[in-house]
Amino acid sequence: MRRIFYKNLKHKSTKILDSFRIGAWIHIDEATQEDLDFAVSRFSLDDNILADALDMYEVPRIEHDEGKTYLFTRFAYGPVTEVKTAPLLIVIGSDFFLTITPQTIASLDTLIHSREFYSTQKTRLLTQLLLTLDTDFEKYIKHISKDIHRVNAHIENINNKSLVSFVNYEYVFNEFLLGLRPDNNSLEKLLTGKYVRLFEDDRELIQDLYLTNEQLVNMCQTNIKYLVNIRDSYSTITTNNLNKTMKFLTSITLILTIPTMVFSFYGMNVHLPLESHPLAFGFIIAGTVIFSVLLLIYFNLKDLL
Repeated sequence: MRRIFYKNLKHKSTKILDSFRIGAWIHIDEATQEDLDFAVSRFSLDDNILADALDMYEVPRIEHDEGKTYLFTRFAYGPVTEVKTAPLLIVIGSDFFLTITPQTIASLDTLIHSREFYSTQKTRLLTQLLLTLDTDFEKYIKHISKDIHRVNAHIENINNKSLVSFVNYEYVFNEFLLGLRPDNNSLEKLLTGKYVRLFEDDRELIQDLYLTNEQLVNMCQTNIKYLVNIRDSYSTITTNNLNKTMKFLTSITLILTIPTMVFSFYGMNVHLPLESHPLAFGFIIAGTVIFSVLLLIYFNLKDLL
């Protein structure tokens, strides 16, 4: 879907235009090849670079070609349980600001209707857009982090469903890192002033954005380490419980072996002690029980039960 936004310092609200005008922001979400062809012909863009905007695995980078800056980044979308990332291409020309993505950015409306939004201030709009995407990343990271801590509070009751969730969360954090780390390389290049014109306020905004990105990267890395530690702890607990179970079963087997052997001997058709005694059955039962109880006490003292 193609939308054109326009707002300058004189306007109190953002206008949605039917056709392009200088200083407008053209946003294309759920982009198709037809949308790319339109952008190429209307703004004289490089069709090879624009084609990468539809590649769901495109990594963030920045390029400059024929007076236009192409910046690829990634954003998070979808419910927390199924969060994914998608590419976003930002093209900055002398008189336009263009964004193309194969998905929909849910938080875009928040930016468009903010008081500080002006489509005519392209560099400022770039930093505002990137900050909006970072805010989305932060919300997902904090939500997932809370879920991880909630489950970890009862680590002894973790089930297979929770473990599968942890594996999925680790994949999500790694996917976030694939988008956030290269973004900082692009921001460093922007600070050189070779890609877009920068004023002092713009430099400060980009530097703040760089620090925000670093913080998000650190949050992702910390959560990944936390997930690994939880899995290791769970594995240790499981192994320890298994060892206790095996010791218990082994001890019970040994205790039950004594009566089994005695009764097996007296089931043989040979001469045995007490075979003619009228109380032989009681003596055998009593002796077997006493010996088994002594073994039980011994194993209990040795912490084998």
